[in-house]
Amino acid sequence: MDHPLHLLAVKEIEAVLPSGLEAIKDPACGGNRCLPLYLNDKGGREMQLCKVDCLVLKNSQVKTIIEIEESGFNPTKIFGKFFTSALATCFIQGPPFKRVFPFAEEVLFVQLLDSSKFLKKGSRKALQAEEIERRINSLIDRKQAMISRYSLLLVNGRGDKKGIQKAQATVRDFLNGL
Repeated sequence: MDHPLHLLAVKEIEAVLPSGLEAIKDPACGGNRCLPLYLNDKGGREMQLCKVDCLVLKNSQVKTIIEIEESGFNPTKIFGKFFTSALATCFIQGPPFKRVFPFAEEVLFVQLLDSSKFLKKGSRKALQAEEIERRINSLIDRKQAMISRYSLLLVNGRGDKKGIQKAQATVRDFLNGL
């Protein structure tokens, strides 16, 4: 399956990563492995919660989770991916060896939605997206998640330079602030 926004967004975000940070990508983003998040460092299928598109690591800890949705706007998918990731505590790199990467104390979750698939004239989906972002951040403020900051960004297809630049700035500013 073709994932043009995945490939472009992660490539552009990777270009602004501070020195010493590493982006690990799933196949949709140009990488070569799945990126499963787990409830604990023991691993196993019973502890796996979800797989994400891209992780940014610093000092062998997860600093940023990037999730890209190209198929449309679905609040259940948006909340589902965030909350399953927020309950996780680590990424475990699988075979041929097992390596655990715990979540850092401060973790950013960036969710990019391809608005070219749903943002039509007169649509109120952008307002709904803003409200979803606000509500998720209000839960984070109560320390109810392993993630410390959430950003929901609308990108109008791969030609949306401003949307991609906003994603770059969001990740760069978070990582430079730590």
